Amino acid sequence: MNLIKGRIFFIVLIFVFPLLGVGQVYDDEYLDEDRQYENEPGDDQRGEEEKQIRKPEDNVPVQIYTWSMTDDFTRAVETGLDTALTRFHNYDPKFRRSDFVTSLGLFGTPYQSNNFFERESISGDYFLKYYEAYGKFPEEVLFFHTSRPFTELRYSQLFDNRPDGETMFSPFFTQNISPSWNFGVHYHVLKKEKATNPERLYEEIFFNGFTSYEGEKYKLYAAVINNQFVTSETGGLESDESLTTISTDLENFPVNLDNNAEAENFNTCFALTHKYILGKEIENDSLEDVMDFIPQVEAIHTFKYNTYEHNFNEDTPDTLFFPTTLYLSGETTSDHFKKNSFENIFHLNVPENAERKFSFQKRAFIGNDIQKFFWSGDTLGAKFNDTLFVNSFLGGQIARRTGRISKFDITGRFYFTVYNCGVFKLEGSYNLMIPWKSDSVLVHAIGKISTETPDFFLKNYRSNHYSWNIGFGKISELRIGGSFEIPKIHLKAGANAAYIDNFIYFNDSLPVQAGSQLGVFAIDGRKDFEFKHLSIRNRILWQQVTQKNYLNVPTWSFFNSIVLKGVIAKVLFFEIGVDTRIHSKYYADAWNPALGQFYVQREKEIGEFPVMDGFINAKLKRTRFFIQAMNFTEGWWTTDYFSALHYPIYQRKIVFGVAWSFYD
Repeated sequence: MNLIKGRIFFIVLIFVFPLLGVGQVYDDEYLDEDRQYENEPGDDQRGEEEKQIRKPEDNVPVQIYTWSMTDDFTRAVETGLDTALTRFHNYDPKFRRSDFVTSLGLFGTPYQSNNFFERESISGDYFLKYYEAYGKFPEEVLFFHTSRPFTELRYSQLFDNRPDGETMFSPFFTQNISPSWNFGVHYHVLKKEKATNPERLYEEIFFNGFTSYEGEKYKLYAAVINNQFVTSETGGLESDESLTTISTDLENFPVNLDNNAEAENFNTCFALTHKYILGKEIENDSLEDVMDFIPQVEAIHTFKYNTYEHNFNEDTPDTLFFPTTLYLSGETTSDHFKKNSFENIFHLNVPENAERKFSFQKRAFIGNDIQKFFWSGDTLGAKFNDTLFVNSFLGGQIARRTGRISKFDITGRFYFTVYNCGVFKLEGSYNLMIPWKSDSVLVHAIGKISTETPDFFLKNYRSNHYSWNIGFGKISELRIGGSFEIPKIHLKAGANAAYIDNFIYFNDSLPVQAGSQLGVFAIDGRKDFEFKHLSIRNRILWQQVTQKNYLNVPTWSFFNSIVLKGVIAKVLFFEIGVDTRIHSKYYADAWNPALGQFYVQREKEIGEFPVMDGFINAKLKRTRFFIQAMNFTEGWWTTDYFSALHYPIYQRKIVFGVAWSFYD
């Protein structure tokens, strides 16, 4: 009892102590150069202050605009530059994607969201989907327009691992060569070096180069990306009881695979959009002898090249953890899978005219996607097998985005040749703003109906430990959802439902197509409390599935973040807080290293213990830094703390990180 009281006192002390210092901060205007602290941007406001930054030495404004590309890489959507202090401490990329995840514990290892409706893949790749938070993909690339060169350097280090430990380094640079032409580069590496146990290694690297040209009648956007993820595979702990019986660092615990097993995932992508704009010139109402160009029709071409590669290697094939049958070699495992994709799409787009009440965007497109698959050969034949598909499709889009009260967006695509023949997807969204007292209620609705051909490697798979050829039928899905938000009181709530026929899931060794319909239902609520020196974020998620033999998710999940904030001497802004995550007990998915997939298990329920991360964020001029105590309450509530079956969550760790921004 005294131990529990002591721990509660320690947690309370974390929050009470900073309050003693609030009286030392200034209660007048919290100015950070030319903006107020009270307007520090969150996710929705992030970086708005960066659009005009004045250099102290010459008082010349620095203009920075950022955007990403959406709608098949054809439409620019303005985004904010990430210079916010809030949530800067989110060191682990997967927690920037989702508040609730199942992972293999260590950073850089496979993960999946515990929220079923956050599991849609960005890359669309069979293997890479479990690593996406660690990389970069075309729709996530930020394009820039800046009046001065902009540089950012990020560095993070785990204190407890040096000199064999984890280091993150991420430099970024962009510059306008002319008022219309910009280019930039971004390199990111997170690496855990080999230590006493050579099987404990992970590495995530991505490189992104991008350029954009924005003329009056011609525009071009291009990005090249290289992602590399290398992870040592352990198969999890030999015995879960070792967490309580062995006193050593988690990375030295006995594991199921001790044969230098390693998974490698590589992705190279080139994405290009260029458009020629037809329109008319009209006289400017305000300026004499000045003509304004009014776009009327855009002819657009988009091209994407992707190559995905997955390898699984073992020095000596393991037949105790994996099945005893070996299909390729009894000496070593070198499984190899690769997909190349070339996509060309031609679009005709009529832009929306914001000045006309009943005007909306209209886009029609036709394209093809050439895909070639390679996989490990058999013991009697060639080293590799391959097959080629050419998929042709057409589609259209209609949207209204400038309406003051309501907005909508509907997009459809239909495949009519070869492998994906008959596949289609129709999805739409609707937004409505309802005036309410001195605020507004924002209503959002979504819907999607689709059919999908199972991934080629789901149907055809050959490796050293597993082999199958299964004729799965097409997957059909109906998804609907809606939410409402009241910004003034920081309240948002919503619900989603999905009905899936022919759902495919994994047991421990094979993919299986469900024999009955799967239904998934979720209610998601968020409520934040904002005070002058205190912010409290709350999120709760409730989920139910109709067939737990096919899919398991926690019934409820809860996230809470308590943050004390202030400013010292009008220049040093700080946040001190704790993030807490907890979910109900459920049969969390297990991981099969040789398949590179999560699978359904009924061996052990996992959950109902809090994971708490303490942090300090600070910002001085254009420099941000954080210190984070990850899982600092380890061992307080339970010793049976697992994320996936036989994979414990991360141990108590101290992480330090810093980001410097430079202009010119």
